[in-house]
Amino acid sequence: DGLPAGAPVRSIVEYPGKAHVLFAGTERFLYYTTDSARHWTRVAANLPTTRYDDLIVHPRTKDLVIGTHGRSIWILDDASPFAEWTAALAAKPATLFPVRRATLTYYWQDVSTAAHNFYAAENPAEGATFTYHLAKASPSVKFTVTNAAGKVVRELTGPGTAGVLQRINWDLRYAPPAGGGFAFGGGGEEAGGPPAEAGAGGRGGRGGRGGGRTDMRPPLPIPAHNIGARGTYVAPGTYTVTMEVDGAKETRTFEVRSDPTTPVTAADHKARESFLLEVADVQARLTARTTEFRAKLTAATGDEQARLTALAQKLGIGVGAGGRGGRGGRGGGGIAAALGGLAGQFNGSGVRHTTMQGPTGTQKAVLAEAKKVLAALDAELKPAPAAKKK
Repeated sequence: DGLPAGAPVRSIVEYPGKAHVLFAGTERFLYYTTDSARHWTRVAANLPTTRYDDLIVHPRTKDLVIGTHGRSIWILDDASPFAEWTAALAAKPATLFPVRRATLTYYWQDVSTAAHNFYAAENPAEGATFTYHLAKASPSVKFTVTNAAGKVVRELTGPGTAGVLQRINWDLRYAPPAGGGFAFGGGGEEAGGPPAEAGAGGRGGRGGRGGGRTDMRPPLPIPAHNIGARGTYVAPGTYTVTMEVDGAKETRTFEVRSDPTTPVTAADHKARESFLLEVADVQARLTARTTEFRAKLTAATGDEQARLTALAQKLGIGVGAGGRGGRGGRGGGGIAAALGGLAGQFNGSGVRHTTMQGPTGTQKAVLAEAKKVLAALDAELKPAPAAKKK
């Protein structure tokens, strides 16, 4: 029941260790059964209407590998949810399937530096994949990832469609920093977005060429490993993901391992993670304190203004003419820029490869200098002591 008439079965394969679970490739579509071929269901995904000549379930990874006449080789990463499927599971309000081990991937570079185009098929999703099923639709499906210490490292949301297997991916990173991360092309048309609009009065705005005309350059191609906004990688270890749907919770624990092709130690990973989290914290506090300091400087007059201007120069906080808060208002001048560049040194930038090593002495010195500037600003901006009651 379920196989179409007039479409011969070209290939069939059992799931390893689950003789009742089979996949069948026909003249047009792919099907699966979980009851020894009594009932069949079509596998839709993004498969085309074509002939399915050969199938195999990889014995180690349990990936379903399909040989087609029209889509070449097509791979469904981790087909284990098919082996876990039961009628009872289908009726359950929400199910989160086991999460297989994820690997921190060391990328040498993301794009070519020699004006080459991109010649690569789609790779498996980077990081950990969460597969789930909902018996009824829900407006909110929330995923919370915590580390072995119970600290929340990432929160994600997924689609709430019912009756199908859904997947979302966690890239093994903390959330991107506020205000954006490190993006390929820098946004706009160079990242595949719409061209910029012309500026006021018909003058060319960002990307414009004047006279109201916009820059219509074609978008650059997106590399096989797309560089979107991204935070820092977590360290290897044991992680837990909790799926929450309409008040019900499902939890799975899984492993994140180090890239086996690199000699980076567990201590290196921990040092890198701790360092970059501290960098992000100091950077956020330094930005906030610098904004407060500039506001105080702008309101100051006379000797107070002269004192604050001298302090700003000592701390490397740029000020405008007359001692007013000037250019560089996002942070503490040169040290803020140096601090902001640390994450990029670890994350890479497309043509510069990433690193999983711990921080260098120079990088630690930048953070130490930023902490000194932050301490000086804290001391200057600390609240005045409350008046004593008589």
